[in-house]
Amino acid sequence: MPEVNCPKCDAPITYPETEEGKAVKCSSCGADVLALKAAEKLISLKCAGCGGTIDLQAGMAEAVCDYCGARYLLPPTVAAGPKPEVAEYLAPIRVFQSNMLEHLNKWLNEGVFTASDADTAAAVTKIDAKYIPLYICACEASSNWSGQYSTTHHRTVTRTRTNAQGRRETYQAQEPYKEWHPTSGTRTGHYRLAIVGSGSVTQGDFDQLTGDPGNFTNDEGALPLSQAAKDDDYPLERPTFDAAEAQRRAKMRVEELERTACEGEVERLGTCSTQLSDLTARLSYHPVWWVTYSYKAKPYNCLMDGVTGAVTGKKPISKAKVVIAIVLVLIVIIIIVILACVFGGGYFATSSMLLNDILEGARALV
Repeated sequence: MPEVNCPKCDAPITYPETEEGKAVKCSSCGADVLALKAAEKLISLKCAGCGGTIDLQAGMAEAVCDYCGARYLLPPTVAAGPKPEVAEYLAPIRVFQSNMLEHLNKWLNEGVFTASDADTAAAVTKIDAKYIPLYICACEASSNWSGQYSTTHHRTVTRTRTNAQGRRETYQAQEPYKEWHPTSGTRTGHYRLAIVGSGSVTQGDFDQLTGDPGNFTNDEGALPLSQAAKDDDYPLERPTFDAAEAQRRAKMRVEELERTACEGEVERLGTCSTQLSDLTARLSYHPVWWVTYSYKAKPYNCLMDGVTGAVTGKKPISKAKVVIAIVLVLIVIIIIVILACVFGGGYFATSSMLLNDILEGARALV
């Protein structure tokens, strides 16, 4: 009978040929493992829990069902992915099960609309950890930009209004207007980005953990993989693409960041041309935690950085806080509408439309 090694405990799993391509359970650690020996057979997996289809690709270390959240580990021969052509590093894990709750509760205690008792009433129901592949790309960037700046002038215009007696009258007023002028400039910047090469964590989710996507420092203390002491049994996920693809993605991100930075240099940005130099890449395996917790019998999922303890995910929302916020906004809008009716009849229609939009949004939110 065919055999695969469990990626979690390395125990051999023997299975009937009829189970090829299906999920089998490891008798040693209980992990659900995909019974597959060759990556070229990857197409999809039918979830044993709900029957949903899970798309598979080479390089994935874990397949997650989008419908029920079930997780299936892929054997090392399948999850190997392309062989890295750059230096490999391992970031030290600093958030363990012993101090994980401290970071989770701090995160649950933040947020304007988060339920007040989220940090005390939430209960962790499932945790999992692995090292995901990050290509750490560093480079220098130089951008030439062109755009426009404005000078403000005033002109006299004739307007109409409703007076205290309810009659329409005309009056003269000073109206500001802008005159636009061409300008250009240059800027330089240094970037260090983490390009996520994982099949189980998206770039967007990981960016939520890092804070500043152009200055990634969360891997400080990472050691060459051959020298790093790995004391845990958390699996290392291999990247789903090579360093060349990582550098291509890094270049695109730097160009986006440079354009955003150049927009802050001028009122109206027209063109922005960016050149990169000294672009380097290395592969770093970064620890992350998947945490599932329940609040009032409802499950929530979040992702935690195993180095910094930063968390991203869904939080329980307080309906009372949302209602209070809506009421306060409505009060402000009503005051604006009243002032518009009293002091400027021309603004009445616009203010009424704005009030209607707010009311519709409030109804939808509640």
